[in-house]
Amino acid sequence: MNHALHFGLLRALASAGVRFVVYGGAGLALHTGDRARTLPDSDVLLAPGEVGAFIAWATARGEVTVWGEPWHPALPLAGKLYVRARIDGLVLDAVFEEPEYDAARLVREAVWISGIPVCPEGPLRAMRARPRT
Repeated sequence: MNHALHFGLLRALASAGVRFVVYGGAGLALHTGDRARTLPDSDVLLAPGEVGAFIAWATARGEVTVWGEPWHPALPLAGKLYVRARIDGLVLDAVFEEPEYDAARLVREAVWISGIPVCPEGPLRAMRARPRT
């Protein structure tokens, strides 16, 4: 499976000093150790104010898009919710606007697993149980 590649990318992001937590399927795989399912992407929730640091890190390594549009400095981010990075064939979705989650608290309470900040398991499972719209 591709977990080692995704986790290596997430470790590199953490090592660069970008503040975030991993959630979604990658977060659950880190908590449970379950590697049976291929990860289509990795989802991260950025700490407030970190979208610029994420974009700088990601554009140095690959392509960044906002709702399918290539990133450029004049592109407005307000209301866009997330940016997508494609690096070495992997997809990393970075959420920077999510009113339902207290990103600052989740980043502060991150559980570090294998050098990666992961959303605490209770909130992570609650996020995954939430109906998707």
